[in-house]
Amino acid sequence: MGRAAKWCPWLFGAVFPLLLFSACSAAVRHTESGDRFKAEGNIESAIAEYERAIAADPAYGPAYCSLGKALMLKGDAPRAAEWLQKGIGVQPDDAPLRNCLGTALLLAGEPGRAEEEFLRALEIHPAHDRAAENLFNLVIDYGAVSIDSVAAVFEARAKANPTDVHALGQYARILAMKQNFDSAVSFAERAVAIKPESPEAWADSGFVFLAQGNHLEAAKSFRAAIERAPQNAEYRKMLASALLKAGQVSEALVTIQQMIQMSPSDPHAFFLLGEVYGRLGEFGKAKEAYQQALKYNLRPDLRQELARKLLQLSEH
Repeated sequence: MGRAAKWCPWLFGAVFPLLLFSACSAAVRHTESGDRFKAEGNIESAIAEYERAIAADPAYGPAYCSLGKALMLKGDAPRAAEWLQKGIGVQPDDAPLRNCLGTALLLAGEPGRAEEEFLRALEIHPAHDRAAENLFNLVIDYGAVSIDSVAAVFEARAKANPTDVHALGQYARILAMKQNFDSAVSFAERAVAIKPESPEAWADSGFVFLAQGNHLEAAKSFRAAIERAPQNAEYRKMLASALLKAGQVSEALVTIQQMIQMSPSDPHAFFLLGEVYGRLGEFGKAKEAYQQALKYNLRPDLRQELARKLLQLSEH
């Protein structure tokens, strides 16, 4: 023990909290400076400031989250995940930090690990809306590794918000993924009854009926959603999909053409256009549509499906 510590213990009792406060204050200052640089579009300077914040106080969670977001903006999701993992090492119960890590892992191509982090964030803080939205979108796009755990999260949110059509609709769609269609339809219909003017409630109903295989009811729900939100290209895409599965190819074609006018670089629209032309026997047009979809699509799984479709068409 040093001489000062031996003879002046009261001095260390007073000074040590001041040192901690100083480190935390420096971390806050550097983080705020980084936020200003990020708002100006100067990502490199923002990253440098966030790293200084962490150096000043390695236990300051917001600096890790801000650094992770800046690195993701830069396009370096793997490095963002590394830094966020370090942050969780010192702040394991920080829900926003877990949510940030989940986002970085998803961008880095690791949806399974991302799902774990979103679930952990919601276990720590069940009312973390951003983590819930991220988890829902991940499951819709990639499926769930642990569908029972995901369903439990959205069941709890629906019970906590029994008149919230967003929460009810999300839970309905998760139940449909579990093939619990009776309950899924019940929750979807409850949402529509609570707020019939909501396009989201009608669209969620459409998704449930589509998963159930009730394509005509799905089309009816998506039409209702479009009536309430005519500029929403996603609803038109789902209507086209329902119509195509119901065998109403001509109406599906008109819907897809409207969707392409609204969203001319949507790969799913061109994919559906290829499906329609294939049904009509117009294989040259189908090939052109799939090639357009391939041009705009970046997801490996969908690129593989498009490549398979083009290979099939090469036989015609």
